[in-house]
This record gives sequence, structure tokens and C-alpha cells, in this order.
Amino acid sequence: MPANTIVHRVFEFLGKYPPFSLMKEEKLLEVAAKVRIRYVDRGQVIFDENDAPGEFLYLVREGSVSLTHNGEIVDICDEGDLFGVRSMLSGKPYLLKSMSTAESLLYLIPILDFREILKNNSEVGMYFAAGLASGQTVLRDDHSGTAVPDKYQLNATPEILGATPEPKSLITSKKNESVKTVAQLMRHHNIGSMVITSDDDHPIGIVTDTDLRKRVATGEYSVDAPIEKIMNSPVITMKKGVPMAEMMITMMTRHIHHICITEDGTDQSRATGIYSERDMLLAQGNHPAILVKEISKASDIPPLSHLRDKAEQLLQQYLDQGVSIAIVARIMTIINDVLIRKAISLAEFSAREKLGDPGLSFCWLSLGSEGREEQLLRTDVDNAILYENPSENDQKKAKEYFSYLGKYVNNVLMQCGFEKCPADIMASNPAYCLSLQEWQDKFSQWIDTPEPQALMNSAIFFDFRAVYGNLSLKQSLQDHLVVAISKGGMFINHLAKNALQNPPPLTFFKNFVVEKGGEHKDEFDVKKRAMMPLADVARVLMLSHQRLQVHHTAERFRELAILEPKQADLFNEAAMAYEWLMGLRTRFGLANHDSGRFLPIGSLNKLEKQMLRNAFVPVKELQKLLEVRFQLDYFRS
Repeated sequence: MPANTIVHRVFEFLGKYPPFSLMKEEKLLEVAAKVRIRYVDRGQVIFDENDAPGEFLYLVREGSVSLTHNGEIVDICDEGDLFGVRSMLSGKPYLLKSMSTAESLLYLIPILDFREILKNNSEVGMYFAAGLASGQTVLRDDHSGTAVPDKYQLNATPEILGATPEPKSLITSKKNESVKTVAQLMRHHNIGSMVITSDDDHPIGIVTDTDLRKRVATGEYSVDAPIEKIMNSPVITMKKGVPMAEMMITMMTRHIHHICITEDGTDQSRATGIYSERDMLLAQGNHPAILVKEISKASDIPPLSHLRDKAEQLLQQYLDQGVSIAIVARIMTIINDVLIRKAISLAEFSAREKLGDPGLSFCWLSLGSEGREEQLLRTDVDNAILYENPSENDQKKAKEYFSYLGKYVNNVLMQCGFEKCPADIMASNPAYCLSLQEWQDKFSQWIDTPEPQALMNSAIFFDFRAVYGNLSLKQSLQDHLVVAISKGGMFINHLAKNALQNPPPLTFFKNFVVEKGGEHKDEFDVKKRAMMPLADVARVLMLSHQRLQVHHTAERFRELAILEPKQADLFNEAAMAYEWLMGLRTRFGLANHDSGRFLPIGSLNKLEKQMLRNAFVPVKELQKLLEVRFQLDYFRS
């Protein structure tokens, strides 16, 4: 067979698989021309543990190769898989032993040539920096303890959502200037706001057209009054260059329309510029602040449904742009929370008309994924109502009122595309629409008698987050939970044992454990088998530290990395894995118009499959950590 025909076949094969698929054709042809072909019998060792690094990077053309450590199988490489990568990157001896498990054909790629490619091709370099190649590119270097860079994201996360505009040049005034003088300056410069500064140019307040209308035109203050009388203070400040996403989220959460730019980002340095909400809208076009405003202004259910549809379009846009899933989750949580609060507002108006005011404060609790600030798609909702303890005479009236409220709100959410909880863990269920005392009793019962159902309830309800209402009620319930757990004997051990129910979902040969029958036969349950194990471990560990303020699973792991620095690498890996899994599920859910929970493994490309396998590594190590810490080998549930 002519040599150029062999090169062409090598070229075509390499082009099917990353990182070679990321290379330009002319460069890939150069690589293909230098590839050597090697046949190995079954059981033949290619390299052994602690062997000096070789001259080649290995790729399986046909057959399969096992990678083992101390006799234990770590990975199985099949067609298109690379191995020997870690040694190539580090120049250190091989950590693993590679041996063919069947008659195999290998492509040997000269390392010196490939290192040149790494230097000159940023996409290929990013692929390896992400730690995605099978074999030697392991999640952590167990010999050195050195963490590999983020291996759960292929693309560098954009620093911005769209291009961050330059801040407007700043026109300021001092606090003793009159309202009239400042208004004339604003008209002259055609601006809608003015930053008020101290004598050393530090921002101390801001005045807008709205302030002039509400506080001067109404006669509340004279035009001759000093401007400090009507300015808003303090000013929210940031440093130039902060990502647009961060500014946007700050505006949404603080309910403000301007951010002042200062030299060091604080109000104790010189003011240099200003961003307005309008600047954000013009720079980005489709802005979540618009959705939030429209949801807040809606007076009926149909427009709410339409606006939530638009939020899903925004979600798709952000994923297409490669925006960090952490930022996307924060934005979608804000939108969902505003939608819930609007639904509650509509419900309260209806309930008072029909049933009268019960005279009791309450708190709306989001549970499950929404409680953890992780509900990106419109999956099923878990929620509850916590209301003030009524008098004995008012108990029936309270039950009737708040049950009506719960049914109304959840009906609105269903009409907006969310799904009903299959287990009916919703505020519309009287069992989860309770007074503070009733909730405290229920939590105590679960902790004192940790039966299987109680543990399942704990996994859902202990992620509660207050979205609306009297926050002191939520704090009282949270304080009760901390005390009850501290007195609860072996409850945490039971909860830890329960967190081990879903081991890493790979078979001996690294195949994915899929559903055996039913509607989702041969599909992979990413929620149950990948995300829940991580969420369960994070919850257990945070409860053991009595830290209930952090909700998001990834943020819990990052908090744990601070609380337990010796385990920081593992916890940070778990955080990255969880966020990658969130992104994977969301992408498939949007594409298939469903919850994204069940993934057809065949629809994943080779890269996604390897990334999914990588995500299981921290699951295995975290579950081992629980076994040791809570002595679960000796614990009988």
C-alpha cells in the first residue's frame, strides 16, 4: 500500500477525535505523516509504573488497553483514546501501567512534535489543560497532590456578558450645592443622574431625575435646599473592568439603577465614572433586568407565562455564549424568585378577598433544587409555607388561608411551565403548609427517628431557602434545626449512610450504568447517579459544620474547601464537577424540551463521555471520606 495512502488513513482517523479534531487540516497532515503504527498482542505491556517517560504519545486505533495502578484497573482505553499524556505533559515517570487487553493496533505520536502543537494551538492546549484525555491525564496527581486546572470546561468562561461598555465620564457635584444648581447641571449635560462627592472626590451619594420629581417637584424640599437632603446614600461602587455579569446581578439584587466606578472599587477612593442600567441594556440587548421588571409589573398570570418563556430563551443564549454556569444559575434564581414573589402577591390579593386577612405573618420556602439556587430548567417544584404560630382559636382559619395561598401560587407556577412535584412536596399540600411549631416538631421527629422516609425528607427539606415573607420565621426554624442536629445523636451518621446509596455509576469496564427498563431504558439518569451523590455529600458535611447559610452545592464545596483546607483540592474538584453536570443537564434539557435528567449515552460525543467519567472521580473519593469520617463501615442504620 502506498505510503501516502497510509498517511491519509491516519489523517482521517485522527480527525474524528479530540484534540486532533481541533487542529487545522495542514497541521494534522503533518502529524499523520510522523505517526508510527504498532501492533501489540493481548497481555503485552506498553509501559509500566515508574518507567521513564517515552518518546511517544499513544492512541488506540483498534482493540483496547487497560491502565492500572498497583494492580487495580483505573481506566480502559478503546478506539480513539489517548494515553501516556500525563508523562508527556510533566516529563515525569508513568504513574500507571498500560497493557493491551485484546489484540490492538496503536498509533504512536512523537512527543517532541506534539509539544510544538501544544505551544502553537491554544484549543489543543486548552483540551489538555482541562485534563480530558483518558489514561495518564488523571484528575489529580496523587504523587504530588498538585491540582490539575479546571477540567470541566472546554471554553474559557467569558469575563462578560457581551462587551462591557466604557463607563461614562463623570460629572459630579458637592453635597452643599443647591438642588437647583445640580438640576441645572444635569439639564445642561443631558444626564439623568449626578454623583455627589466629598471634598476629596469620594462618592457619598447619587441623585437622579426620579429623586427630583418625587422629592422636589412635590414640594417636599425646596430647590434651594442642599442636594445632600435628597441624595441616595451610600453609593454602590465597583472597580473598572468588573464583568458586566457581576454589575448586572448587583443591580438586580440591590434594586438599583446606577453603579459608580472608583479607583479601587470602594467608596473610599476617587470616583471616576458611572454605569447606568440603560448602559447595560444598550450593551447587551436582551437583559434579565427587563424580565425582572416586567414580571414585577405583571397584573395577571398569562404575561407571567410568556415572560418565563423568554427567560428560557435567555438561558439558551447564555449557554451558547459559554457564560459561567455559576453566573447563569444566579441570574435564573433571581428570575425564578421574582416570579414566585409575584405569584404570592396575586395569591394574597385573592386570598384576602375570599377569606379575609388571618393576621399572621408567613414565609415562603423553596426546597430542593430551587432551594439550592440550582433550578435552571422548569422542572418540578418543591416548596412549603411556614407561618407564625396562631392562637388555638385561629388555627383552623390559618390552615384554610395558607392552604389556599399555597394552591394558588403553585397553580401559577404550573401555568408558567413548571412541573408538579410527583411526591406532592408542595405548599398546596396541607402536610407542608404548617406553623413554626409544627415545622419544628416535624424536623425534630425526622432527626430523632431517622427512618428511610425521614432521611429522604431531610434531603429535600433541609435545603430550604426563604424567598418571601417574614425572614425571622425562617431563621427560627434554622436555629431549631442546628440545635436538634447537635442533640440528635447519630442522625448525621444516618444521613451520611443515606448519601452512599448512589455509588459512582460506572461498570467494571468504565461503561455507564443506564436504566434497565421503562420509559428511559438505556438512558443515563444524570440527576440520580451523578448530581444527587454530590449534593447529598455537600449537605451532610455542611450540616456537620452547622453551616446552613450557603445553599448552592458548588458553593457548599467551596466553603468546605475553606473550612477543611487539607481536603481543598477534592472539594474544589467536586464544585467544578457539579457545575459542569448542571451545564450538561441544562443543555440537553433545552435541546430536548424536557428536564434534561435522562441522557441518551449515544448522543454524547467522546469528549462529553470522558468529562462525565471525570466527574465521577470526586464522587468516589467524597463517599470514601464519609465512610471514614462517620465510621460507616461499623455503623448499622
